Amino acid sequence: MRSIIERTPVPYIAYMLILAGFAFLGVFTFTLANQHPIALFTGIGTALSFAGAIGGYYLRRYQIRHPLREDSPLLSVDLLTPPEYDSEVEQYLINYRSADRPA
Repeated sequence: MRSIIERTPVPYIAYMLILAGFAFLGVFTFTLANQHPIALFTGIGTALSFAGAIGGYYLRRYQIRHPLREDSPLLSVDLLTPPEYDSEVEQYLINYRSADRPA
């Protein structure tokens, strides 16, 4: 179960939930201004979208702080940063930053 959660692109899903939340917010504002009966449902959709996004980022924070294995990749909340393995970081430090490495 945890390996499925580890492979899930949580930042992408949370980002899409934020976008959906803003779309719901726009529809909610419109339906509320026009006193449409679905205003309640769009308001609930707005709240659930933003709550899901917040929960997604909390899940990623938990994944970063508690890796599954010692050789788990280094995760980031950034959408554009791919996971890095410790061996890749060590190889980079050896090749390009040998003066910056701690002794």
